[in-house]
Amino acid sequence: MVQRGRPNRSNPYAERLIFRTELSVCPAYGEPLTSVGNAAHSVKTVQTLAGEFHVVTYSRLCANRKCEKYGTHYHAVGHLYVALPFETYGLDVVAFIGWQRDQKQRQFSEILSLLQGRGIYINERSVGRLYRLY
Repeated sequence: MVQRGRPNRSNPYAERLIFRTELSVCPAYGEPLTSVGNAAHSVKTVQTLAGEFHVVTYSRLCANRKCEKYGTHYHAVGHLYVALPFETYGLDVVAFIGWQRDQKQRQFSEILSLLQGRGIYINERSVGRLYRLY
């Protein structure tokens, strides 16, 4: 059987980081934004050099039918300080890979060994992909 996609990573002991949108009122109409009926728009486990974190982000939306921005979701931006969108490795891991490659002139296999020594679950292909993001 072929496994499709990435394996589901979950660590029940990972610290939870919860981010909510910074806005409390609609910028267009000035009415309070609501989170009623709103599920998290991003839930993922992120590996950083400091350990694993379970990152959850919530948005709020404009519920005023008179407003031109009715139904618009306003997302939190705080989670972008931890990891890039659609990435499960922290920005510190991306910076570490870039620094090791550019400044220390290390090969991807050497960087892989350094990361695995720090407890990061990663493969050489992901090291190369994250370097290209750097």
